[in-house]
Amino acid sequence: MEEFQDIEEMRMLWEEKMYQEELEWKALGNKFEACRKALGLTATATAKLLGVSTGSLRKFELGQPVFVRKSITKSYRYLLLLIVQKLPEGSEWRNNMESMLGQENIFEGITVGYCLQ
Repeated sequence: MEEFQDIEEMRMLWEEKMYQEELEWKALGNKFEACRKALGLTATATAKLLGVSTGSLRKFELGQPVFVRKSITKSYRYLLLLIVQKLPEGSEWRNNMESMLGQENIFEGITVGYCLQ
């Protein structure tokens, strides 16, 4: 009977971990989607730039499990960083995007030079 309780406890811990990850994925996906839309990019164009299907991008933005989630996250960060760096210094667009992106620290130390390597 004790073995069953250990298994049940493990299942409950696993479900809680999955729930927390789902919330994190959803928050990150929503942030990327908001940035994409603020820049006027369509999901189709963004997916093409990232090299993924539109369906995979939509799932990612909705926080649903996607097999290539880490790859999409990294590529999306690079894309947004490169776009923001091309905006005129001090422009309202650039300031708004830097503010929006900076709130969640989605770049995690990525620099333009790193993106171009």
